[in-house]
Amino acid sequence: MSVDLRGDCPNCGAELAADAWFCQRCGSPAPHPWDMEEPDPPSWGAFPEVPPAVRLWGPRVAAAALILLAAAAVVFALLVLLFGVFVES
Repeated sequence: MSVDLRGDCPNCGAELAADAWFCQRCGSPAPHPWDMEEPDPPSWGAFPEVPPAVRLWGPRVAAAALILLAAAAVVFALLVLLFGVFVES
């Protein structure tokens, strides 16, 4: 089964066969499917564009959480090593 994607000759208007490389009437090259304009993509189901400033919040929040966790670990280690806090004697 072949699909007729060629349409008419852009030079003389003759009907082109689906597998034609050249027009049978005038000899001009037939348009190929990859040369034709693509239709606009459907707008339904498309995600809205996220502004760049909003996209950066995720990594920033994750980095801040990791920094706070590392700082808490350092403070905990210093309290244990220097003062023996949180250790039962």
